[in-house]
Amino acid sequence: VRQIGEELKSWSLSCLKSKIDCRAAGLSEGYVPLIVFNASGWTNTSAATGTVKIPAGRTFVLKSAGGEIVPYQILSRKKPIEHIDKGRFGENKELDEIGLTFRATGVPSWGYKTYYLELANAKAGPSPSGLKYGADFLENEYYRVQVNANGTVDILDKETKVTRTGLGYLEDTEDAGDEYNYSHIKNSETYTTADYVADVSLADGGAVKATIKIGLNFALPAALSSNRRRRVSRKIGCPTTTYVTLFSGVKRVDFTTEFDNRAQDHRLRAVFPTEINVSHHWAEGQFVVNRRDNEPPSAPLWPEEPSTTHPQQAFVDVNDGRIGLTLANQGLPEYEVRNDEGGATIYLTLLRGVGWLSRTDLLTREGNAGPTYAAPEAQCLGRHTFHYSLMPHRGTWQDARSYIAASQHSTPLAFCQESPHSGALPGTLSMVEVLPENVVVTAVRKAEESESLIVRILEICGEKTISKIKIPWKIKETFITNLNEEDRQALPVEENTLACTVNPYQLVTLRISLDPTRSVNSEE
Repeated sequence: VRQIGEELKSWSLSCLKSKIDCRAAGLSEGYVPLIVFNASGWTNTSAATGTVKIPAGRTFVLKSAGGEIVPYQILSRKKPIEHIDKGRFGENKELDEIGLTFRATGVPSWGYKTYYLELANAKAGPSPSGLKYGADFLENEYYRVQVNANGTVDILDKETKVTRTGLGYLEDTEDAGDEYNYSHIKNSETYTTADYVADVSLADGGAVKATIKIGLNFALPAALSSNRRRRVSRKIGCPTTTYVTLFSGVKRVDFTTEFDNRAQDHRLRAVFPTEINVSHHWAEGQFVVNRRDNEPPSAPLWPEEPSTTHPQQAFVDVNDGRIGLTLANQGLPEYEVRNDEGGATIYLTLLRGVGWLSRTDLLTREGNAGPTYAAPEAQCLGRHTFHYSLMPHRGTWQDARSYIAASQHSTPLAFCQESPHSGALPGTLSMVEVLPENVVVTAVRKAEESESLIVRILEICGEKTISKIKIPWKIKETFITNLNEEDRQALPVEENTLACTVNPYQLVTLRISLDPTRSVNSEE
């Protein structure tokens, strides 16, 4: 799936960037346009990452379209598979392929912004940065992160002056369930990394980001016993590495955990004590942010035990109205919030290893949920990589705009290298701009039965809102439609802008008919 997605993305971006006027005045010959793409529905200021090929051994400076120097950080330098260029930089030039990240500012929603790499003869000087870092700490404008000897982190939120401690240790329990349901055993066994001594070191540091590496060997029971009533005594080491990253100017603490799963019949979770005493929490779902109680209901007569875990989309948040903690994720849909000593604790499921499609002997469910087939590949043995991010904040998730930060964590900025050329599109452009920030774009696509554009929006914060939608082409007509794209109500338009009233939590589908021959200046 990822390979197909990457191919589709590469093809789409190639078509788009070929139409962008990415020429620049006042730069030396051989400059390289870098086009930064933003796939989120909000303007994004954060790190853009990608690769660029330039003549071997050359240094360079990075500039915005206005000529300002942009801080950057080289992540890697190697020879590409095709390392000889025959024309772009002169005949038979050897090339370096450079992994690069830089701080892109104000990249428009559903759009792009062009930067320029200019080759330089002198060695580039150090770039200014708001980052500080060492062997066991990271600090930017918003947070200070201290990595403890056991691999957990303490985070000081500079805005609220609140420090949260002991974040991010791993917890592992048996999983006697199947592909439908988790199940504990009668005498459950839990292992954590809270009492480990981790190998902590600075992995990378520069003007844009800094990363600390945390390594340990998590010793776990190899499997359940043959009667599935206990975990076997034999332990097996599962090498585990977590990278904690802080970016300059970005209000997030990012985690990447690499886990080599060599054990069976278990559930692995990352644990985050919030130290906030509340009875409920919030989690993003389908077209809504759900309010859920931390404690499950009492249901002694139910054939299936009420689940303590829940589904999520991009984030879960715990707050008391004064302070809060958002945990975002990339493709990790299960979590639990439990009232532990000291406050609510978030448990993020990273991996479940089970050996059966369905079984009849679960403690959390009566009978089968499906056919009793062995499913050995569901043990998920081998190497896995998990991405998640913490955002301590003031106020509620609405105040903190947690849904924006979580969306931009899931869809980070990326750039593509291009050769200078003219084009019909300007160097910076938003394809769809939707205001205000509490209105979320959930879909942008071509209509099923016409050449119109379908834009679907959602009010996410519970506030009746007049939303303004701006397109860089003249709008001929706009209709509110049902989900079958059948017109229900015409909306007035003015040149390339329309307004739409959206009720609290309402999902609205718009069919926008464009005149592609009449573009509107994006700066107007």
